[in-house]
Amino acid sequence: MLERTAADQTQDTGCKRCTEGRDALTGWGRLDIASAVDWTNAHPSRDRFEPNDDAGARAKVLLRRRATIRATINYWDDSNDVYAVHLKRRQLLRTSLNGAEGTEITLVVWRPGTRRLGDVRYPNGRWVAKSDLPGSHDKLRFRAYRPGRYFVQVKITEPGSGPYKLQLFR
Repeated sequence: MLERTAADQTQDTGCKRCTEGRDALTGWGRLDIASAVDWTNAHPSRDRFEPNDDAGARAKVLLRRRATIRATINYWDDSNDVYAVHLKRRQLLRTSLNGAEGTEITLVVWRPGTRRLGDVRYPNGRWVAKSDLPGSHDKLRFRAYRPGRYFVQVKITEPGSGPYKLQLFR
């Protein structure tokens, strides 16, 4: 709880040798007692899709052509949510992601056959499409180059947490 509610210390906050995020000088940062007391805002509850934190068998399979998912994401405990969708060759997948204000989230589409998101056998990754919009809102369009089960990843990239809404159309 104390790590997750700490205020990051950086050069902007007066710590000249601190780096952004966790560092050797301050750990996760300065204690923020008010945020620690209000733990429910800092740590959203688990959603009904857990554990969907990786590709392969851990991904939640979506069968409908259109899906709207409301879930939560948390940088410290649940930084990835992964959904599996079957696409035909040349089928278009459109996604829209709306997260909590102040969160930095992104969308990634991984190719069929991916078993783990960070598989060391593929140093350049096995992703085929990635959003590059900053902030808590992303959109992504992808046309499948071959049929198979693709994996859509929602990833939070900076400390924070909150709910999000993901819409998929195929």
